[in-house]
Amino acid sequence: MSTTFEVYPMNPGIPSYEAVLELATVRIGEFLRDQGIEVRLDLAVDVKGPDNRSLEVCKSAPFNIGGEAYSWFYWANRGGGTDAYFHVVEEVDWECWENEIQTKAWLGVPAEDIRTALGVGHYWAFRRSAGQPGHIALTYGFLAAAVAELTGGFLYSSDGAWDYDSMPCRTGDLITRWFRPELESRVNDAEWYRKCLDAIRAGDA
Repeated sequence: MSTTFEVYPMNPGIPSYEAVLELATVRIGEFLRDQGIEVRLDLAVDVKGPDNRSLEVCKSAPFNIGGEAYSWFYWANRGGGTDAYFHVVEEVDWECWENEIQTKAWLGVPAEDIRTALGVGHYWAFRRSAGQPGHIALTYGFLAAAVAELTGGFLYSSDGAWDYDSMPCRTGDLITRWFRPELESRVNDAEWYRKCLDAIRAGDA
């Protein structure tokens, strides 16, 4: 089982890998300090081809390598990682979003903004596979939020990455609540956040 954050940009500019890493590092660092956790954070990325071999890609390159390739974000000093994908918007995406707009009781992003984002023509997806350590569970949300912040976009998940009733959401909505057990109303999620944070604090995740 895996969970995924999708990021839909409101402007066509493609951020570089370096920009994503830098902003995500800042946001994760702010969060960890707020939680009283002191750990070495060394966020890195490896771009892999369909055979899982690493591709030679500069950090200054745009984060738009798609097709059968994917980007693997990880902490250089710890195990695990999250895979990220660059997708082209297709007709089925428009159809799914129109259905969401028409049937979802609450949308944290106006329908006109959703359609504008789809019109940009691309989006990203960050996936956390089952069994990933706690620091990766924390990180993939902040990575997605960083891309949304850099592109003026929004985030979405329908598979349990975050509260579906809060989706789609703006960057600020996520980072002010993401992985904060004291703000999580769902008991199971709050307890999971605590366990992950305890493991990060102990150096076990």
